[in-house]
Amino acid sequence: MSDEARLLVRQEGKILVLTLNRPESLNAMGDGLPQQLMEGLERADTDPDVSVVVLTGAGRAFCAGGDVKAMYRSRVQGDGDGRPQMSAQNVHSQGAIPKAIRALSKPVVAAVNGDAAGAGCDIALSCDLRIASDRARFGEVFVRMGLVPDNGSFYMLPRIVGATRAAEMILTGEMMPVTEIADWGLVNQIVPHDELMPAALALANRVAGNPPLALAMSKWGMQRAQHTDFEASFDWVNYSMGILRASDEHRDAVTRFIEEREARRAARS
Repeated sequence: MSDEARLLVRQEGKILVLTLNRPESLNAMGDGLPQQLMEGLERADTDPDVSVVVLTGAGRAFCAGGDVKAMYRSRVQGDGDGRPQMSAQNVHSQGAIPKAIRALSKPVVAAVNGDAAGAGCDIALSCDLRIASDRARFGEVFVRMGLVPDNGSFYMLPRIVGATRAAEMILTGEMMPVTEIADWGLVNQIVPHDELMPAALALANRVAGNPPLALAMSKWGMQRAQHTDFEASFDWVNYSMGILRASDEHRDAVTRFIEEREARRAARS
């Protein structure tokens, strides 16, 4: 593992920007990047000064997924027949980054600046909001490597684009330009490449202006609602509202709303 920073971290107000930084490898997940990204997500989760995370990539790709060169060295040129043995450890490590993003108490905005392939596509899918450069492409390329998606796309992708379109992405393994699938609901917004980060930060700031506990509860509530029925969804609503109604942030928000409304009325009179 290199000592080089494979994840660039900077804070802009309430926004923590995490930039995958292996541009020479199209930000493939190797050489310490997965560990550094997990550390960056942990920092975001525990830092009270962070309200929203923006995740993007350095260079011309968002994330190329798994490091195929490393796979070749370990699985083709390695000892024995090159076939990794199944174990409880590697089963439970599958999808660690998408799981961490979805479990994060802060919303995450993916600023997809280029190719999001394989695990990179799934990392983007696990984010709460996605804004893409007009140069971006998305691809569930696992089948081309003789593999299946192992980072949550079997679960997430049909819920985002529908079963038929998910089947097309997974079974063809093709890279799909975001401009050609703009109506699939894969991203919230497509912008000119040079406008990507300003647009992503603007979206993140719109989210960050809201109370953080309500943001966390809303994020997790949407996830729970994906695998429950309408009536059962109210279990989470009742749980969340009990906490939120007793919170200082709720009282502060109500007070601010009333004060701002009264100030507008006074200004009109």
